[in-house]
Amino acid sequence: MSIKAVPTADYIQRIQPQTMTVNLLVGIISIAPARTVTTRKSGHDMDIIELIVGDETKAGFTISSWHRAQDSQQPYKTEDQSRTTLSSMRSQDIVLIERVALSSFRNAVFGQSLNRRATKNATTFTVLQKAHSLPSDSAQQPSFPRAVENKLERVRDWVSSFVGPGAKRKAQSEPLPQAGTKKKSRSALLEEFLPADSQP
Repeated sequence: MSIKAVPTADYIQRIQPQTMTVNLLVGIISIAPARTVTTRKSGHDMDIIELIVGDETKAGFTISSWHRAQDSQQPYKTEDQSRTTLSSMRSQDIVLIERVALSSFRNAVFGQSLNRRATKNATTFTVLQKAHSLPSDSAQQPSFPRAVENKLERVRDWVSSFVGPGAKRKAQSEPLPQAGTKKKSRSALLEEFLPADSQP
């Protein structure tokens, strides 16, 4: 799905308590350092890693990925593969993000990772192309359907043209949509607006 095709906040609210998930092939604009919050329902410390992404249709979509805090007293039972992948990602990487849960806050739609304990189909992050690297040799890169190949090419062109130092200068005069609105007070209120199967 393209970012522009993501449903409106009104639609997301109307289908509650159902959670809509989408697959997105996007370029990374920025990744914020993990910040730790204590969830009110479980009392667990969780790290939130926020990504701002875009594609050839729209820029500034925010996705929040939840992870058990690294300093938690409860040991990891399994390796957090998605966090490992996120730690390797940089601005201008091209990524396939599967099963992103959609939610809304103050009339803005954003993405959340699915709770690994509530669903078998967790959100996954797959880096298709690293920043500044040339596309892999066709004999080595995975085979995608034609529609995905076409989308990858469009995102690659968009990243090359609009993400990077030049894009930063442009963003200062043209703020990215959606990203600023959600950051203002979400730390305290986020849990109230999360779909049930994305809550940590």
